Amino acid sequence: MKKTTLRAAVYYLTTFLITHALAGAYLLAGGSWRRLDSLVFANLLMLVPGVVALGMARWVYRRPVRDVLGLSFRFNRWFFVAWLLPALLSGTALFIGLLLPQASYAPDLAGLSARFDLTPDQLRQVVHPIGRWPAVYTLVAQGLVLGPTLSAVAGLGEEAGWRGLLHYELKSLGFWRESWAIGLLWGIWHVPFVFEGYGYPDHPLLGALILVTFTLLASPLYVFLRIRSGSTLAAAVCHGSFSATMLLTFAPIAGGSTLTVGLMGAAGIITMAIVNIVLLFLPREPRHGTSAELTSKGLPLSSTLPVNSNVAAPSAPRPPKIAAPQASTGAVR
Repeated sequence: MKKTTLRAAVYYLTTFLITHALAGAYLLAGGSWRRLDSLVFANLLMLVPGVVALGMARWVYRRPVRDVLGLSFRFNRWFFVAWLLPALLSGTALFIGLLLPQASYAPDLAGLSARFDLTPDQLRQVVHPIGRWPAVYTLVAQGLVLGPTLSAVAGLGEEAGWRGLLHYELKSLGFWRESWAIGLLWGIWHVPFVFEGYGYPDHPLLGALILVTFTLLASPLYVFLRIRSGSTLAAAVCHGSFSATMLLTFAPIAGGSTLTVGLMGAAGIITMAIVNIVLLFLPREPRHGTSAELTSKGLPLSSTLPVNSNVAAPSAPRPPKIAAPQASTGAVR
């Protein structure tokens, strides 16, 4: 087994065992994935991949954490893409969900109330009305605010592992194979939650299959943003923005089921399949010499000179001086 494969396996198994030991303790203590407070605990569990990755980078790899996890703070336009694109894709998933059989638009967010058995008062606590705006506009506004802020913190907990440490180990596979490998591991990490009642309480087997399919299709977008931005933080913003706008994909829909509507249903799978088709035609490597390219290859930015460096380039050696011939004063013999 190659050293990189062994380290990736150790990281993943450690993350998997710690995560589901904590989840099992939560359920044994009386917790339930169908209760609203489960969202808080689920966000705490999202930190486990990042914490394990941080520990491995520090004590196993013995390399700068910033380099192993890809934590570059040089912001660029790809961070804005990571922030705004998930809201657009969530809106697309909502539109596709409304086209599915037995689904209809519900301005009162009946889909959210039905999925979590919420009373009207509880619904108002989850979705705070903004003036007289329709509730769906409130979902969009909340998503855009929380996506790159609070949700991105929880997103970084996962992405420091998936698109941080695992990208560091598996990038030699090439874009698509790396994306699918990480997507498969990412999905399998979630599967025990499904059989514990999370997400698809009435269809755990089909739900697990749909979830893994979704992570396989979503992973290329995350890896793409990781490479083009040169930072795992962009992937964290994308992850956080998807989490923050996920309610938009099913809350305004009456009817359907968890297998069909929502980002983690058939509507979301169709949406991410379209994204993959688009990625086939986009350049996946940054322009040569950019900071994004250097960080995506694991090179620390501190090891390169800034563009406007005052350090002078070495000058070419001067040719030796040739003395001019002097006129002879002696007679020619």
